[in-house]
Amino acid sequence: MNEEKKDNVDPEGYRKSVAYGLGVALTYQNTRKVKGGPERLAVFSGQKVSWKFLNTTGTPATFVLTIKKGESSDYPFVEAPPWKATAGANLGTTALTLTIKAYSRPAHYTYQLEIDGEPNSALDPELDIWP
Repeated sequence: MNEEKKDNVDPEGYRKSVAYGLGVALTYQNTRKVKGGPERLAVFSGQKVSWKFLNTTGTPATFVLTIKKGESSDYPFVEAPPWKATAGANLGTTALTLTIKAYSRPAHYTYQLEIDGEPNSALDPELDIWP
């Protein structure tokens, strides 16, 4: 049989699915912090990543995603920064969905989720991208 070998085969359809992250704003020792997960997201080129945010504090929270370090370019998303989403007070929710750029080799990024204007509130997860 002459079967053509395909590069970047995705038999499970992961590229069509959305990868999810979660950020929760909470008050800890009189300051707001972002907690959540997963610690590391593994995604494919072209896949969408959606962060869901929940604000448990008494005032609105604007969640900001920033790239701290990357291997291939300034940022891994098709959409240009800034990447922000605001959740209302007392269990307000919001989401931020971004599309991963096309990569020809694996890439690794570290990023930060924090509450806008509150620099000590950050969560520092990682993002691994597969071609």
